Amino acid sequence: MKRMEIMKEYQRKLEGIFKNNYTVATPLLQEYDQQHQPFDSIDVRLQAINQMDIEGTIIPKESLEYVSNQLSSISANYTVEEQKSFLRNEARQIKVQKNTISIRVPEKNCRATQLIEQEQFRN
Repeated sequence: MKRMEIMKEYQRKLEGIFKNNYTVATPLLQEYDQQHQPFDSIDVRLQAINQMDIEGTIIPKESLEYVSNQLSSISANYTVEEQKSFLRNEARQIKVQKNTISIRVPEKNCRATQLIEQEQFRN
């Protein structure tokens, strides 16, 4: 089982969650979770998020940071049993916060809109 394949599968899972599709199949990830300690499974997820941040994804950076922080907290503060429970129910427990999703408006468009508004105000 290749770690990169597992990480890509986790990326597809997160992108599915982001699109409100909680049924993305993850057989390699599930197999990995069964064969390894929860800490290792969470570590694979954190590496996948880091790779997504570097290579790019449809998920905004703020949302990736949120999920990464959530996983780090679980890894550091939860018991092994709680970590196992989280991994079993992950799709239901990870929430991509809507308030962290933002669309940047290019400066040029903002400036053009401001100029148009100023002209309309003058007239």
